[in-house]
Amino acid sequence: RLEDVEGMAEGCVSGRISCGDGTVVEGGATSNKEALRATTEATVAATAAIDTTNATSFWITNGQGEIQKDASLSDVFQSRLDVTTLQDDGSASTATRNGVLWLHLSCPCKIVCHKNGICEAGSGGKPAQTAFAVVGYDELTDSTVLVCKPVTGRTHQIRLHLQYLGHPIGNDPNYGGELFFADPAGLRACQAAQKRIDDADLTGGTNNTGTNNDDDGQAQIDRRPENAISTDIPASEEEIARAGMHHKREESETLLSFIKRSCVWCARSRGENRSMLEFLVRSRGIWLHAFQYSMVGPSGKVMTYKTKLPIWGDLSTGKGI
Repeated sequence: RLEDVEGMAEGCVSGRISCGDGTVVEGGATSNKEALRATTEATVAATAAIDTTNATSFWITNGQGEIQKDASLSDVFQSRLDVTTLQDDGSASTATRNGVLWLHLSCPCKIVCHKNGICEAGSGGKPAQTAFAVVGYDELTDSTVLVCKPVTGRTHQIRLHLQYLGHPIGNDPNYGGELFFADPAGLRACQAAQKRIDDADLTGGTNNTGTNNDDDGQAQIDRRPENAISTDIPASEEEIARAGMHHKREESETLLSFIKRSCVWCARSRGENRSMLEFLVRSRGIWLHAFQYSMVGPSGKVMTYKTKLPIWGDLSTGKGI
């Protein structure tokens, strides 16, 4: 779960991960902030095993940007940032900044598949730097809300850096998380919806050998892979021939009836509410939320936009998930 707090010139985001004891790390300073929520399968001590040859450096600073050579990852986890004290430049108020520790990571990011928008952190990419501070910890789900401050703006940078550190955003399935992390009701709804889609699609079309399994007169469909949704597979020639827009509308036929008769996706649904079912099997959005953005206006004055933490990021309510 992530909250973006600053942007443009400066940016902050809030989110959630879980942490444990760690090792001492050193380095420089940073200027942007963000926050998020991510899961942790191991303690921060596991970070010591990361191949740092692919990263520029790791380091810890206080709220004033001063390197803390004797600080550990455990110290970062124990410190807390009060997001209500964030100022327009993304820093905490003078009264509270000294008690906040920031973990900084400098690690290149790159796009490995332009077609599918897949990226990764490691060697061979463009320089990328992010700083992280802890807002709070939720013991029930073993996840932590963070404020994250990106110094650079690489594609998926925060998600990639958290994955690289071993603490991905909890419900980010593309970069180490789980689609329905800490959401058993959502998982059950997803599984039930997927079964209904499978029952409609996999039993009513042609099988992989091309044998026709369709006995009800509806459009044939190619049997798609398990756990894929109907729109993942292009319409087959058979489907287009039997349920394509090239068909003419009958004089007595209503527009709605014609659309249903000539639409491949309607034919695949076989009477099911396809839109609702496919909504239930997809992600409802990862825990990444814009929290505060600041930019310099035409007159040179700093303009700042700030919103509230999302429900998942407010641990004080006891409804953090």
